[in-house]
Formats: sequence, structure tokens, C-alpha cells
Amino acid sequence: MPGIIDLAWRVSGGDVEFVTRAIAPETPAAYRALGQYFRERKTAGAAIAMFAGAGSAAANDRRDYLGELIGERRFRDAASLWSVGGRTRVAPGVMLDPGFEQESDLDEPGFGWRLGEKREGFRLSLDTSNPREGRTSLKVDFTGNSDGSSPLLSQLVLVEPGAHYQLRFAVRAENVVSGAAPLLVVVDADMYKPLGRSEPFSKTTDGWREYTIDFESGPSASAVYIALERQPCDKTPCPIFGRLWLDNFYLQKV
Repeated sequence: MPGIIDLAWRVSGGDVEFVTRAIAPETPAAYRALGQYFRERKTAGAAIAMFAGAGSAAANDRRDYLGELIGERRFRDAASLWSVGGRTRVAPGVMLDPGFEQESDLDEPGFGWRLGEKREGFRLSLDTSNPREGRTSLKVDFTGNSDGSSPLLSQLVLVEPGAHYQLRFAVRAENVVSGAAPLLVVVDADMYKPLGRSEPFSKTTDGWREYTIDFESGPSASAVYIALERQPCDKTPCPIFGRLWLDNFYLQKV
């Protein structure tokens, strides 16, 4: 099959529609083979359409391709691929599960919440006790040494270029002790530069506290990372103890 696809590609001078008509895929395997070929040729729209046609047979291919597109900062193409298979469609300024109301795979590439690479010194869980809104909030238990150079948790969110956004969210804290307090940052995903950050979270709060971050997306921006991080620490390892809750995120273009 790859040889036939390649012949059609060369004969047509790289005409995606010609290749698709020539192969006329009817089975998941044929759709998958075309999807892989178009992926290698950097024709994302065609590759996504073929992987969609392959259904569950291409689930692993779609996951790998999603990670590749995000790694190459092709966020719009990644968003199109993300919606294949019945997932919630993503759009500029829309966060997924902003209130931490559902269990999710925090290792899955894409546009939901994701764990950072360094995972020592804290635990995450959904907590039904005293959420700010809805049924649950996200509880962060800090248990000791952690690497402050890596985000604890983040979400990739599409944005419109050259726009002013406001991010609001709620935090509750209990006996957080560290020389490097947690905080929230917004980072340009295309250029990987900071666009805004909250003040460091209080060690203990009397109930929920509301925070706001205002930021401007760059003239060519297509996405941002919203990330839970810690302040820079002057020593390594950098211990932190206590409990933190997050809830009720809301991103709005203003």
C-alpha cells in the first residue's frame, strides 16, 4: 500500500485529492495508511481526515500525531485532530474542564489538564468537600521536595492573536509552608515567554480567594499555557508542605 500511495503522489505532483481518489480507501487499514503518508508529507488536514476515517484503528496514531503537532507548535492543526472521535471541540478562549468536575488522563497530550514532567513532592485529587462551585475542586497535597523549575499542572488553550484576555480563578490554601510559594502563570505557547502571573498564593486562606490575571496575546499568538508553578527557589531540592485547592477557572476576552 505505501508504494502505491507514493506512486500516486509522485505522478500527481503531490495532489492530495488525486491521491485520495486513486487509492479510494474503504477499510480502516487503507485510511490509516493514507493518514500516515499524508502525515509524513506535512499535509495535516488530509492526514487528520484519513485518521478520522480509520476510526478506532488509528487511535494510537492520532495520539502520537497530536503530540507531534503540539511539539511543532501547530496548535490549530492539533485542535482539529483533538476533536476527532467525539471529543469536545476547542475554540479560542475556551478552557476544558475549568472547574475540575471530571476524571481525566493527565498524561494525554492535547488541550485538557496535563501533569508536568517533574512529579515528586505533590499529589493531585478531586475533592468533594467545599468546592468553590460544582461538585469538586482540585486538591494539591504538597508532601516534600519538588522541582520548582517544572510546572505542576498546565492546560494548553487556543487564543486569538493581539487580544486582551482576563483569567479568573479561585484558590483555597491550608498551612502551605515553603520558601517558594505556588502561583499561576500564563505563557505564550508559540514563543514560550511569560504573559502574566498571579501573586504568590497565601499560606492559609479564610475560605476561597479570587485571583485575576490580565494578559495580552502576541500579534502572532495562537495558544497559551495556563500553568500552576512555584516561585524560583534558591536551593535544590526545595521542600513544600501543605494543601492547596483550585477551582472555577474562567477565561474571557475583554
